[in-house]
Amino acid sequence: MNGRFRPQSFVVWRENIDMRELLESSFEMAVVDDDFKDGAEYLFTKDWIDRLKKRGKILLCIFNPLKADRKRFYRRDARSRYDNSGRALPDWLGEAVEDGEGAHAVDFWKRSWLDEVVKPYLNKIIERGFDGIYLEGINLAASYDDGDSDAQIRVAQQAKAFLKLLEEIAAYLHAIDPEFRIVVEGAADLLPYDTQGILSSVIDGVATQSLFFNGTRPNYSSRQRLKRLRILRAKGVSVFVIDYLDSHRRYEGENKARFKRFRNRLRQERFIGYGAYSDRKLDRISAISEVIFAGADDKDRDYIPDHLDDHPNQPAMGRRENSFFESFHLGIGGRPALPFRAEYSANPIWISMTDIVFGMNWTQKQPLYAIDDGEGDPVVEEFDRLREEMGIGHVKFLTIWVTRGWQEQWYDLQSLQKALDGGLVLVVNYAFFMDELAKPAARERVRKLAGEYERSSRRLGLMLGKLQGDILIVMEPEFNKRNILKWQQFPELIRRNGIQVVREHAAKVKPGRVFFFRKPKKRRIFFGIAVTDTGSRDTQSKDRMFGRKSLGDSRNWRSFHTLLKPLVDDLDFIAFQEMVGSFSRDPYRLERVRRYTAEELGMVDIDRRIENFTAWLHRRYHQPVLLSYIALATGTWDDKDKDRTVDAEEVDPLGWVDIVADAYEKISRRYRSYESAGLFGLAPMMLFDNPSHDIGKFQYFDRNEYTLGLIATDAVPGVNSPLGGHWIYKKRKGAKRNIVETIFDSVDTGE
Repeated sequence: MNGRFRPQSFVVWRENIDMRELLESSFEMAVVDDDFKDGAEYLFTKDWIDRLKKRGKILLCIFNPLKADRKRFYRRDARSRYDNSGRALPDWLGEAVEDGEGAHAVDFWKRSWLDEVVKPYLNKIIERGFDGIYLEGINLAASYDDGDSDAQIRVAQQAKAFLKLLEEIAAYLHAIDPEFRIVVEGAADLLPYDTQGILSSVIDGVATQSLFFNGTRPNYSSRQRLKRLRILRAKGVSVFVIDYLDSHRRYEGENKARFKRFRNRLRQERFIGYGAYSDRKLDRISAISEVIFAGADDKDRDYIPDHLDDHPNQPAMGRRENSFFESFHLGIGGRPALPFRAEYSANPIWISMTDIVFGMNWTQKQPLYAIDDGEGDPVVEEFDRLREEMGIGHVKFLTIWVTRGWQEQWYDLQSLQKALDGGLVLVVNYAFFMDELAKPAARERVRKLAGEYERSSRRLGLMLGKLQGDILIVMEPEFNKRNILKWQQFPELIRRNGIQVVREHAAKVKPGRVFFFRKPKKRRIFFGIAVTDTGSRDTQSKDRMFGRKSLGDSRNWRSFHTLLKPLVDDLDFIAFQEMVGSFSRDPYRLERVRRYTAEELGMVDIDRRIENFTAWLHRRYHQPVLLSYIALATGTWDDKDKDRTVDAEEVDPLGWVDIVADAYEKISRRYRSYESAGLFGLAPMMLFDNPSHDIGKFQYFDRNEYTLGLIATDAVPGVNSPLGGHWIYKKRKGAKRNIVETIFDSVDTGE
């Protein structure tokens, strides 16, 4: 590190660079991507660089030392030098990177990479007069940690290898020009492995993206990175922040609020920032950033050129911040009210989830004494135990389901409003299409239901408009069914007939009247979409990124990207679900039921798989992540008559309870890790086993659908009947704590 290096402003410009606009801009430093294409001249010729430097600009050239880019000169040289001669390809050339640009990973620790590529590339940069180098791609090699000890060792080895390469690059550059600047994007990820203090001794700056904002929403999961950046700043390393918060709108409303918050955070941390456009292309200068951070003259007082007002990538209006996304919370799902069998009546006794969470007064408790537990003992005290001793009272959100054909009378709005008034958030799983997406001719089925879907969305908006508080809507759980993965019209249908309709009709409802002493809560609706954690879970199958498939199936996780990407700008969060059972329908032959072992389903690694999938979604879509429902079925099936049909007497509803209890125990220990990965909430799908769950519908888990809860009752499975009053708290054999306590009484535990 050579002397003080602290430019007051900077811009990053990768594509469609307008040299004259850059020349006339007010930014002190410019980070640019430059290489010749198809034999053409460099855009940044020595003449242009001299002109820019005469204007006082500091110029840094982007270079990724961990990837061989197809457009770079050394890839073309290598191909012509080795392919045409019939010899082998360079020993540093690794596997193709699935980035759509034909890039390859490289063995950057090999001397041949440094001598054949890095040094010649740096020579070309220095010869043309650049002031420094901007090294990117470091986070791809060093930031991922899937919790596996072998993976941690590999990450540490990669980090130390890159630190060594960085030291050699710095020595080479400074031998030529002692004042040559080095800025490393992602260097904060290397800090835990930098035991020799290499970073603070050889680099001038560290860059990071999406620190305070993930797109146009605040980033609530960058605390660890922020701590590391503060350490580097304290050691004299300048910190450059690129956040994609500019929504292509004028400097007013939410866009203005974001920029003000961004500027204030930069001042607090003494960082240098650039607010880029939210499309992340870095193909033009943000006019607002130039005025706010570079002191450009604002002639028309609107901070933005008129031609950008109608930019096609503008995000949907109404996307707001929500502090609920900032930390990890537990919720509980299922029906908003549960029916229990009455001792002397054919009519069930209904108990709302709100009352179970908040508790009931003496009057509300009276009907509980009539619940039939089969032995003549009242169960009223069990509801208090659930709330006070087992942790149900700790939950921060309730999850309800709205399915095709729903009716408003199914939902007690007064009870839901009580939950909202009590500080809970309401999560609505709007599962309209759901199993239709898994059936043959799914696209045709969806087209026929499009009109009904719009009408259903209209009614949902009007119903939710009657509530006041924070509401999160998961627009279509299990969004990425295989039959519609490549159907690009489906996301547009969800947007047009779903999100827009719900938002529009909820806004039409005026707040209801309240008592004079109670201030009404403001209604805020946030939209998300849920994907299924697809792919192999086998502990014996290998995965290129995660080591083994039980920790994550990177290939299958990439499969839904083209389906989800068109909706990202309409969403406030991304959700996913985890549903696992020892027997279920065969995904490739849905008419058959298949049994699985715990090893085939990767139950030993499910806690880390959840963390990995969260991190994957969070990094790829820059959104807070919700595990909207998790259901681990406790039943097992022994096909005694070999007819491949699941008979009631062949199912042991608690046959897998030890495996499920162990899985929930591991999950509960990782709550803090989940928060760091970007997860803001997790909810079991249901508290009690539902004896009639999905009867008459698809039932992917067959009779395991009746064992998805945390508490079993003496209700007869497969019969549309109320819950029984005799409860069996599911737990591992010999364990002191049951699964309910494990999940909800572990809020403050972590690794």
